[in-house]
Amino acid sequence: MLDSIRRPVIRTLALSSLVLACAPAERAAREDTTAGATRPAAGDTARTVDAAPDAALDTTAAATGALGPLLERALGPCDAGDAGALCYRAERRVDFAGDGRPFTIVVDARGPRPDSLAVQARVTRGDTTWYAAHWNTDMYGRYDATPLPSASDTVRRRTTAQLARLLRDDAFLPTRALQRGARDPERMLRETIAYDVAEARVRTRRGLAPADTLPHAALAEVGVAADPASPGARADSARVRTLADEVMGRLGWRFFRGGEYTSGIAWSDRERRFVTVYSCC
Repeated sequence: MLDSIRRPVIRTLALSSLVLACAPAERAAREDTTAGATRPAAGDTARTVDAAPDAALDTTAAATGALGPLLERALGPCDAGDAGALCYRAERRVDFAGDGRPFTIVVDARGPRPDSLAVQARVTRGDTTWYAAHWNTDMYGRYDATPLPSASDTVRRRTTAQLARLLRDDAFLPTRALQRGARDPERMLRETIAYDVAEARVRTRRGLAPADTLPHAALAEVGVAADPASPGARADSARVRTLADEVMGRLGWRFFRGGEYTSGIAWSDRERRFVTVYSCC
């Protein structure tokens, strides 16, 4: 839980000059989506869900066949053996690399109440996990003017709606479209990738795999490494520009973790890993 709070704070500092530019997109991500959030009945088995793309967004990923069907098990009681817990699961195959060998995104959420589900998102191909993210659904209500009762229908509808958005068609956009609304999209992308490269260097130094959680003690290291005035950041400037040029036209995945934290990733053939291309605000 602390990780989901501290990481965006550090990234906000690293990208402070772009916070205002991100604001319109982030307000849209945080909007109350409870209206019309009707989903399959709790406990139903997995099925294909027809995702409704947002006409205001570039959904060429679906049109070009980069997206497989969305398979979803609605929020409801977990299987036998986990009495009282709620579970949600969604899965989708996505050809991020454009090579006909899709990755699989799996989202699992589990917990005692809709506002306290531990969410894990993993991107796999074969037997390798190439990316992982973790957060808690309590962040979805972080900016409620008046805290809502955990058992309220509004909390459940909001959680259901936010989980359902994670793998919808309109979550997958070309990287250049993820920066839409920024005053200087290319600069925003480069600054985001600069932080990602700094984190990658810390991960390498600590022997961490892409799916490993970055220890809290390493967050300060990343912040120092990402400082534009640091020797490492200056040495990485060419690497950052090269990555930005590579992923600009790549398919990206943007997902909302709650609060003020929206992430976006895209695949890099050059580095053989997913690169963070959006992190706001």
